Amino acid sequence: MVKLYQKIEGEFLYHEAWVNDGLVIEHWGEVGDEGDTNEVMIKPGETDESAIERVLSEARESGFTEIPASQHESLWIEYDLDNWGNSDDLKVRSKIEFELDQCLGWTGLGRSDGASIGSGSMDISFQVVDFRLAKKTIEAHLKGGEFANYSRIWQVH
Repeated sequence: MVKLYQKIEGEFLYHEAWVNDGLVIEHWGEVGDEGDTNEVMIKPGETDESAIERVLSEARESGFTEIPASQHESLWIEYDLDNWGNSDDLKVRSKIEFELDQCLGWTGLGRSDGASIGSGSMDISFQVVDFRLAKKTIEAHLKGGEFANYSRIWQVH
């Protein structure tokens, strides 16, 4: 997967692509919104990497670039537990991590970066391109749902 970003006249945009089942999935939009997708065939003899670059070439030419990992922000979400954490809690943590990874991925905001459990809490980490917008998006996504009982969302510097 290749993720590109650009700020244009106050808008923060993303344009990304990845390979799935012999197709390049192209996904673009404004960071924080689900955006649009397109499927592009991989040409005979073309590698996955070169197909992705072909699909993203126009975006690159118009100024979209990667944001280095060193410039991503670290967002954590914490859930309190009544215990040290058991196998049921691990299953829940995995479900939350997957759901939020999908939420942040499809809005161009970021991706899951691991998790921990123990000492009465479970924490899930994400690498995001805009902490405030990612926090707002997660809060809206979780509101009223099965995993709305988090204790805090915070940024680690």
